[in-house]
Parts: sequence; structure tokens; C-alpha cells
Amino acid sequence: MQNENNSNQNVIVNVSSGNETKNGGDEQEKVSPVSDDEPSGEQDQSDPSSQTLPPVALTVVDGEQVFRPGTGEVYVVKIVEDERYKRHFLTPEIRDSYGQLIGVEPTHISQEEFDSFAVSCLVNFGETYYFLDVHEGDDEATKHLITGGWSGLDEAGVSATKIFEVHDLEIDDSAFVPGADISAATAARKPCGGS
Repeated sequence: MQNENNSNQNVIVNVSSGNETKNGGDEQEKVSPVSDDEPSGEQDQSDPSSQTLPPVALTVVDGEQVFRPGTGEVYVVKIVEDERYKRHFLTPEIRDSYGQLIGVEPTHISQEEFDSFAVSCLVNFGETYYFLDVHEGDDEATKHLITGGWSGLDEAGVSATKIFEVHDLEIDDSAFVPGADISAATAARKPCGGS
């Protein structure tokens, strides 16, 4: 006879599908978030209050791609211990050039969670470091070679967590307009998105 007391089961919510998974041992049972006695028909599209918003992630993980709330802009996040950074993908082609991201839908997060990540414009391609100045809300972007490389950034107090490793497409002149070289000290204090 099966034990009907399920109080010790863990429930995991998949935020992308809204499904719950109950784990009562070796087997997992999918549970619909709508019970049998609740209506599950089509929503009235003419009534804005009945429209569902995309699911919002409760937490995101290192390397995950997220939407900037209210836009189609996609960012990748980097989380190491208590450091949290986000970096904007300038174009869908650049995003898709990372093969592991093809076909993976970015996660919808709240504005509060989005704002909990500091923006980073610091990247490296091998031993070469750049400041990719992406101007929020448009497709303008400038690439600045950082003189002094990692040792200069380290001396300027930049955490390695703030630097995103990229491949050649992201630093190609067709994606970013070449700008003047900047020192590591300047890169360490330069804000993303202008000036």
C-alpha cells in the first residue's frame, strides 16, 4: 500500500513552465499548477487584467541570459559569491554565436532583480582586455583596447568576476566601432553607456 502522507515531499517549481514537480523518492510526478476543479480555458484577450505576463524567475544562476524588463534586450549574468554582474548582448547574432545559447529562451526577471546586477563592459579575448561601451537603448557600441591588460586592471582593484570572457565575433570591428585605447585605471572607473 502506498503512503498517502505526502507532507515530506519536496516541491520544485519550474518557473519557465509553471509546473511543479513533487519528489517522493526515486520517481518524480509532474503536477499541474491548475487543479481539476478550476477553469483552464482560453483567457479573454480583450480584458487586459486577464492576460498573463511571462513567468518571472525567482532566482537566476551564473551564465543565464535574462531579458531587461520591458524590452527585448538580452543580457548574460555572472554570479560569483556575492558579486553579480550583467552584460548586454549587442545583437541577436552575437548572442547566437555562443552555441550553447541557441534555442534557449532568456529568462524574464523582475526590475528589482535586474537592478541587483551591476553592469559590466569589461571583457577579455585571450590575454587582450577591452572595454565594450554599449549605449543602452540603441545599437551604438564602441570598443576600447585596455592598455595594461589584466595586471593593470588588478592593480586598479577590478575584480576578475567583473570581466566576461568573449570570442572574436564580439570584438570584431563590424560589431563595435574602434575607439581610443584607454588605461586600465580609466577602464576601472569608466561607466558603461557613455562618457
